[in-house]
Formats: sequence, structure tokens, C-alpha cells
Amino acid sequence: MLPGMAKVIQTPEAVVASQWPTAVLRPQTIYLTEPEADAIGDQAGTPLDSRVIHVQQVVVDGQEVATLYFDRHKVRTLPETLVIAVSPEGKVLWVEVLVFQEPQNYLPRPGWLKLFAGHTDPKELTYRKNIDGITGATLTGRAVTNAVKRALAIHQRNQVDTDAP
Repeated sequence: MLPGMAKVIQTPEAVVASQWPTAVLRPQTIYLTEPEADAIGDQAGTPLDSRVIHVQQVVVDGQEVATLYFDRHKVRTLPETLVIAVSPEGKVLWVEVLVFQEPQNYLPRPGWLKLFAGHTDPKELTYRKNIDGITGATLTGRAVTNAVKRALAIHQRNQVDTDAP
């Protein structure tokens, strides 16, 4: 693979269809103020790269079943893009890799990604503490853990904003 050419592993639509075949995706954009972005970064323990957050609501039979958070970040020197599905209650449902440009031996395995399912609190996610390390791919493990922490913090902040009268 030539540098700068992303290896697309799967599309968000394919991932969602494998979980919810009849789902409808509804794009949404969250615009954060600088103080909101800083607060989310503090809660996640890792800063946000942007104050414009693109998400997709997953709707099945008229009911929201998840929000998809997309996180694009560098692992070592090249980017990966993840999609993190969070339930309306704020629980990680699953994490999938969409794009990965690093060498394939650094790609996180599906079994390892399942470690994030069920987590709700970004402050409780710690790589090599309650999230097992990946032998030979420490930077990948840290990058994925930080992405999930950001998604949970954004979700919690967004729920507070949407619950306000």
C-alpha cells in the first residue's frame, strides 16, 4: 500500500446492516463551543481534535437504538477511523475499524475491540488496566481506548444538552 492510501476495511452502512438489517441512519452534526470541547476533553482525559462532531443516529422501527460516533486519529504516523456505537443509555455497544493505514500487524482484532462493550464511563477506561494491552501494538491500543473515551464523553455531554428543558 502506498503512503497516504487508506485501506477501507468496511463502511458504516455495512457495519450497521450486520447489526440491524432494517436500520435507518440519520446524520447529525454537533457544534461545540470551546468551553464545551474543553470540558469533554477533560472528562475523556484526551482532547478533541475538532469542535464539529459528526454522528449518525441509528433508528429501527422508529426507535433510536444507537448513536454512531466516528473518530479519526493517528496511531503511529498514519490514521485510522473507528465507529463507536453507543446506546441511548450511554453504553458502548461495539467498536469497529473502518479505515486503517498502518501496517496490518497493528490492526486491532475484533475480539480485543469487544472489550469496550458495556462500558459507560470514560474515566473508568484505562489501557492496560481494565482494557487489556495488545502485544506489539501499544499505540493502537492507546489510540482506540482514547477514541472510545472521547465518544462516551461526547455522548454524555450531548445527552445532558438534549435532556435540558
